[in-house]
Amino acid sequence: MAGLDIAPANAEQTRPPIPKPVPKPVAKPRKARPDRLLAIEAKAPVDYSRTVAAMRARPKRKSAPAIREETRCSYCGEPGPRVCDYCKAVEDAA
Repeated sequence: MAGLDIAPANAEQTRPPIPKPVPKPVAKPRKARPDRLLAIEAKAPVDYSRTVAAMRARPKRKSAPAIREETRCSYCGEPGPRVCDYCKAVEDAA
């Protein structure tokens, strides 16, 4: 075993350095500007009866379509239309 390079058991093992966590930027709260506050107060009052009526009039979301079983030929059982072209031709010839 001359070609193998084995370190002794008491040798100091080197590990890759542990990466330090990078601090995430913290969003600062927006400063309330006086002109912005005045604009909010000056807005016309909202007529909630109209918004509720609009929400009720809005159509509801349709649910996802149900998974259909694939159609098969009623004569031979091949996947496809109800009656495949071959069975239709045989039926017409008879």
